Amino acid sequence: MYLVVTGLTLRSPLYQPLFLYHAIRSYEQARCHPGNIHHDQRVIGDVHHTLTLWESVETSRAYAQSGHHRRAVAAFAKIATGKVYSGKAAEPPDWGHARTLWDEFGIAV
Repeated sequence: MYLVVTGLTLRSPLYQPLFLYHAIRSYEQARCHPGNIHHDQRVIGDVHHTLTLWESVETSRAYAQSGHHRRAVAAFAKIATGKVYSGKAAEPPDWGHARTLWDEFGIAV
């Protein structure tokens, strides 16, 4: 299985409505996308996180490059900064471990 942990921080509180517009639609797309095994989200501090577990790297990429998520990625560059961690996993980590993976090994987007 393939784990993806994202974390985005808004550039300004004024971007909150636009961020939520894209985040909600992208989350719903992930929830229903073929190959999604687990999905969760939460805010830790001022960082908006998602945690998804996929059947494979291919199903994760298919999601990331399609539908609303693809449009959201273009918008996020203007409204947020952040990092993404991805790698193999046997099960979804708890949020403490997910945040550690993201902190230590996340790649800036």
